[in-house]
Amino acid sequence: MKKISSLLTLAALATSGIVLVPACGASSRGNLGTTEKDAGATDAADEEPQIFAEASTPKDAYNIFEAACATAAAGTSTDPVVLEFVLDGSGSMDSDNKWTAAVQALNAVFDDFLAKNDPKVAVGLIVFEDSNDPTNGNGPYPSTIDVYPQLVNASQHTALTNRINNTNASGGTPTYTALSGGYNTMLNYKAVPPAPPADQSRKVVILMSDGVPNGGSTEQAQCVNAAKNALALPSPKGPIKTFSVGIGPFPGSAFSYDPKFMGDLAVA
Repeated sequence: MKKISSLLTLAALATSGIVLVPACGASSRGNLGTTEKDAGATDAADEEPQIFAEASTPKDAYNIFEAACATAAAGTSTDPVVLEFVLDGSGSMDSDNKWTAAVQALNAVFDDFLAKNDPKVAVGLIVFEDSNDPTNGNGPYPSTIDVYPQLVNASQHTALTNRINNTNASGGTPTYTALSGGYNTMLNYKAVPPAPPADQSRKVVILMSDGVPNGGSTEQAQCVNAAKNALALPSPKGPIKTFSVGIGPFPGSAFSYDPKFMGDLAVA
């Protein structure tokens, strides 16, 4: 659990470019390894978020991706968390080694979850528009072959890895439909014992994509608005936090990778 963000990065460096995009404050981007703020007056928009604490401060599983902003590691898990990965399996992911990079990274992450055997972390997975997608990209998601969030024991690890290792990137990119499926999973999540109860667990959806949906900028705006709405949900249904893992050659193009959209989603 301590190095989930590092695993994503290290696995990707060997192949294609995977960029973890946490919602970091504007004033922090030039100096990620410190708690100091820019000199001079700052307004609320430029204030560093709480994640910029000292590296020695313990962080729970929910803050693993946030910890990537300031440090390379997170401390022992203390709060229950449910993570729902939403992986883009569309045809565009087959270019620039993106699909291979994503699969290798997720396999490393799932292996780490299994090794840590954390009793407070449930993990699920949606893959959309891959060659095995039974909905052919029409949804709804999760599909009948996607993996419901559970603690990562041996059987859950097998289900997670089998979902990504026995398929290929194919088809269109219904990002909003798939992301909505991730949020719906969190809204209706019922813990499978011995996982902690849903009302005691923090909820996180992680979109892994090259950020080029079928509907272009219109669909991108739908996704950003959905992320804002999910974050604003009151307890116990929410809040649901969204993280984005952008996959593709930087700075990208209209058809290969859109880092701006992936960043906008993280900020939202």
